[in-house]
Amino acid sequence: MLQRIALLPYWKEISALESLSGLPFYLVGGSVRDLLLERPVSDLDIVAGRQAVAAAREFAGVAQGAFVPLDWARETVRVVVDDNVFDFSAIKGNTIIEDLAKRDFTINAIAVKVDSQGRLPEKLTDPFNGVRDLYARRLIPCSDGIFLADPLRILRAYRLAAAIGLLMSEGLVQLISRDRKGLTRTSPERIRDELFLILAHRQSNRTIKEMDAAGIISTLFPETDLMKKTAQDRYHHLDVWEHSLVALEKLEEIILDLPGFFDVYSPDVSAFLESSLVRGRPVKSLVKLAALFHDAGKPRTRFMDEHGAAHFHGHERAGGIMMKKMAKRLKLSRRETEFAARLVSGHMHPHHLLSVSSPSLKSLVRFLGRYADCFWGLFCIYYADLLAKQGPESEKSRLVKAHDRLMSLVSSYFREIRPRQIKMPILTGRDLIEELGLKPGPLFKEILKKTEEAYLEGRIEDKREAIEFARRISGPE
Repeated sequence: MLQRIALLPYWKEISALESLSGLPFYLVGGSVRDLLLERPVSDLDIVAGRQAVAAAREFAGVAQGAFVPLDWARETVRVVVDDNVFDFSAIKGNTIIEDLAKRDFTINAIAVKVDSQGRLPEKLTDPFNGVRDLYARRLIPCSDGIFLADPLRILRAYRLAAAIGLLMSEGLVQLISRDRKGLTRTSPERIRDELFLILAHRQSNRTIKEMDAAGIISTLFPETDLMKKTAQDRYHHLDVWEHSLVALEKLEEIILDLPGFFDVYSPDVSAFLESSLVRGRPVKSLVKLAALFHDAGKPRTRFMDEHGAAHFHGHERAGGIMMKKMAKRLKLSRRETEFAARLVSGHMHPHHLLSVSSPSLKSLVRFLGRYADCFWGLFCIYYADLLAKQGPESEKSRLVKAHDRLMSLVSSYFREIRPRQIKMPILTGRDLIEELGLKPGPLFKEILKKTEEAYLEGRIEDKREAIEFARRISGPE
């Protein structure tokens, strides 16, 4: 592993900067951990003596990289060169041992010293036996105060455990339960970023369950307290929250086996899930978040009829409003917020669409018009929701019928609607002005929308017919 450090990008240029402070530079933290695990390393964490800012600035010039201040008070800056990220920080304390003692987990408290000649040491600096814990797959805190110093480390603990396959020590779990309230004072942006990294994991449902058992989920999302107290109808065997956890689990099973659920259309679903509305936060994680809270509106809409049966009319709309509030609390972008809210508020629409054996092309076009950018997500959540229902009145045959109808619907879309979508727009605002003599205004949007629907439904075939259709619905000249 030490030999590999000499091959890291720009390492000789970095180590040559030692002369700025007279103190050695160290490769630390996750960089060393990932090298030990033989994982790819593109983000390097460097303790740069007492001149981190000056060292980073000089390195940026040598490597022709971008200099990005992160935290002036803590002397933490970043240099980005191509696809490589170099984070420079000043040493905390008088020695590297004191610096490592302030870190979160033993597996991140390992350092490698490289001098100005690029020479490698004979051994690692590992005062807390992090290498031993790493190979034993144990996540152990460096001290009892790690979460008091930074509560976000709680989420980082779960992310690391999931990503590397680590077992949390009993003492660590106790510290998490003790200090979890500190998350309420943590920057929502930092919470969001860690949460989305957790959701990006292929089996995040396990991590979410562990976080829930430690009280982390209710700390971040108090809405779950009512979900846990709300029993459901006879199609469900679990309360609202437990059902939601199972739905997330089923969703991840679907994502791991897209060909098994979507057959030849799986590449399209995969492309949708891997796309992003904001760089670094894939749509897949948004869909998972929406699945976790798809029934969040049920506690507020539950009522019992005269026969003692529970109903939740309008829960999807109530849930959509709640999802929007949660997304704003996490400081998601405006597009992400609207996207997640529509996934929740629209999660019953596929059920209504598929409640008939053969949905009309008209109903499908209107569905796509409303959910054009997220219909794959709705279909994923819809089927995960069905798989999570195992109440006394649930039937396995319903799953088979639902899947067959869903695939028939998707087939109709690709066969009859998608070829027409590719040719859109069939009519433009300029056409309405030049061909019909209409003046731009609110009517434009309505005419274009109805004409588009008619074209997608196959009621008109070309631009000439589109103009005549628009003429008829625009009213008297």
